[in-house]
Amino acid sequence: MSRGYLKLVLGSLCIASLVSTGPAFGQKTKAQLNTEVGTTFPDQSTGQITPSGVRTFQSDVINSIMPTAPVVSGNFSCFNGTTGLLQDCGTSPSNIAIPNSNLVTGPANTVKGSLNGTTTSDLAIASCSAIYQSTQWVSGTGWQCGINPVLPSRAIAATLNLSAFTAITTQGYARPSDGGEATFKKIGSTTPFTDTYVNGTPTVVGGSGYTNGTYLGVPLQGGSGGGCLASVTVSGGIVTVISVVSPCAGYKVGEVLTPLTSFVGGTGSGSTYTITSISNPTASFIDSAGNRFQFVPRGIANILQFGCKGDWLGTDAGATNNLNCLQNAASWAGFPLSTSLQFGIGNRVYLPQGNYMTCGVFNNTSYSLAIPQGVWFDGSGIFGTSLIQCATDPASAHYIELCDSNALTGQFGCRISNMVLSALQINTSTAGAALIYSNSGQQFVLAENIEADGGFKGCVKYELGKGGAANDIWIGIDCNLFNGATNPAFSFNSPTAQHILQRSVAASTGTSSLAINNAGGRLVADGIDIEGYITGLQQNVTTGGVISSFKNVQQQSAGCSQAITLVSGNVPGNIIFENISTSCPVTITNGQPGGSSFTGNVVKQITCVSGACS
Repeated sequence: MSRGYLKLVLGSLCIASLVSTGPAFGQKTKAQLNTEVGTTFPDQSTGQITPSGVRTFQSDVINSIMPTAPVVSGNFSCFNGTTGLLQDCGTSPSNIAIPNSNLVTGPANTVKGSLNGTTTSDLAIASCSAIYQSTQWVSGTGWQCGINPVLPSRAIAATLNLSAFTAITTQGYARPSDGGEATFKKIGSTTPFTDTYVNGTPTVVGGSGYTNGTYLGVPLQGGSGGGCLASVTVSGGIVTVISVVSPCAGYKVGEVLTPLTSFVGGTGSGSTYTITSISNPTASFIDSAGNRFQFVPRGIANILQFGCKGDWLGTDAGATNNLNCLQNAASWAGFPLSTSLQFGIGNRVYLPQGNYMTCGVFNNTSYSLAIPQGVWFDGSGIFGTSLIQCATDPASAHYIELCDSNALTGQFGCRISNMVLSALQINTSTAGAALIYSNSGQQFVLAENIEADGGFKGCVKYELGKGGAANDIWIGIDCNLFNGATNPAFSFNSPTAQHILQRSVAASTGTSSLAINNAGGRLVADGIDIEGYITGLQQNVTTGGVISSFKNVQQQSAGCSQAITLVSGNVPGNIIFENISTSCPVTITNGQPGGSSFTGNVVKQITCVSGACS
């Protein structure tokens, strides 16, 4: 056979024997191609048909790659436009590298695709329609569009120029099921973030002409936030102290607030409170172009959306300090929709599974974390979610404040539930310190389903209610203290309040002093288990006409002296006992004038008016 040449120009040509009917290679057989040896074909190296730049290859190459008859399977052979040689491309053309310069382009902002699965066309993406869920590339800016993009994380979003968007969404945080995905809405350049709070030391100007005294629940007027209440001290007609003990959210550095004169004795003027510092937002963010995006919940807010990490593994070293992110979450959740504080207060915040360590105190106060009015911190369950006080936290500090202790009136809806609170790392305690403290929360459940590991601190302390008559309700609190703890597990001292303690436990690892102390107000205790205490209940209410109830109680404590003590100053007959089971040698130690003690289990209702209890 003579050796002829077939002239072709191909940038990247696949000659395939994979056909279903008819001969391959333009419907020509091998024999037909061999008769055309020497024929010149147009050049396709640029993706366009041109008459120049021809190359040739020998006809025996055709013999090597073309079968005698059509087949339905076989390898692809490719012409390499750089080397001028044929090469094996495997069983599919997916690994053939075609330079972008060789592709036929379509109109700007289009992609090759099909809407019906049959025909292919140039699909426009410039309008960013919902059909394609895509964005348009703008030179120097990046992908821009009218729809809300879904970005991998808040951290990545903060690195982008999001000028063209009014809102964005991020994917989940930490774990796929943690609910961490979030939505962010663009706000004005001067609008403050609501997931921040006033911190640091403000600048206080004393003014003049004020009435001496200490005033609680003083509204601070002005600024862009709301719900900021203060304790104000006046000495010599001058305001000397303005103290904020619950988060003031939604303010900006430099804003000047003024104490409302009618709450500070009714006289005086000129006192101001200038904000010098606020916390950094941990849910909201500022993008690379300075656009401000405010966190907006998709359903229930999640503390992971505020940057919290439940990574405490038994020691403080290496664990995240979550105090700031938790307080930011509480501040955001408590930001009022109305400065009148009448409506639109409060949100539920979910704490997913994890051990969240906190370290430090809130704004130099006497507690670590403030949960404002209307804010509900809800965990995944006991032993699922834990809040852990670090070992270096002050022994004198309460762990959590429920509602604002500066409030002059009662507050509602502050709540914590379904989690563990632990101060077991703190080896000493100051008298009166507790895991949960409140003096203004009322009417609704304050804590429910809580494993309270107080160590040497008490578990619950509720004292003088600022709003007058109130109910403070505690359900399902399992309080555990160290051997020898002197703080009561539950301490109540509010003469005008009704304290309701239900289905709860007071336990000590050895013998601690006092399980329940009622020093003021009406106690309604029902379904209580007491273990490891010298005294189960101490009743010392000096206000007449207040009748407490202590029933369905079991105290089986080795080393206990009495289940109940009635202090000498207690008003006789002000508490009714029913169904008390105890192993203590004395059931009721009656220290009231002329009183005598009671031994044995209490089956029916009895009271201790004077003399013997009956």
